[in-house]
Amino acid sequence: MMTSLCEEYYQFLLAQGICSALGLNCIFTAGMSFFPTLSLTYSNVVTATSSVTSWFMKKRGAAYGIMAAGSGLGGVILPIMVSHIMPKIGYGWSMRVCGFLILGLMAIANVTVKSRLPPRPRTFKIAHFIEPFTDMRWVTITISSFLFFMGLFIPINFVEVQSLAAGMSVNLASYLIPILNAGR
Repeated sequence: MMTSLCEEYYQFLLAQGICSALGLNCIFTAGMSFFPTLSLTYSNVVTATSSVTSWFMKKRGAAYGIMAAGSGLGGVILPIMVSHIMPKIGYGWSMRVCGFLILGLMAIANVTVKSRLPPRPRTFKIAHFIEPFTDMRWVTITISSFLFFMGLFIPINFVEVQSLAAGMSVNLASYLIPILNAGR
């Protein structure tokens, strides 16, 4: 939603680079491991990723695959939707439509996704946040993952521009990102 109001470059960096990344992290990962019981009970808070492990034992891999397929599906539908509605309603409202769509889908997920097991509360200790940095294997995989994803996603930003420069039609070039997302 905040991206629809952006006019300066730094505003896009704040909205997409910081705010969206933090929000996605809270949705996708075990959000309450970052905020262990601060004298509150989080009985209803669960993420889709952590919920799958509590419900499926035998076909856990298939359950994870079905859950992860949603991101690929969104990566196909959203770019096509935006490319069709942006000329009609403008950039700001296109971003708001995407935000409202995601808000509606998240409301459904919040009502339907729950964990089979109750959460195990922990007290807040700063050492829990510092401990992973002492394990060189974790630090190495974190740095290498950062570099890998930078090398993977930065070129994707220029696929459409490069294809247009190489002579591809505008209609086909606008479908390259959905095609890439369908292939993952």
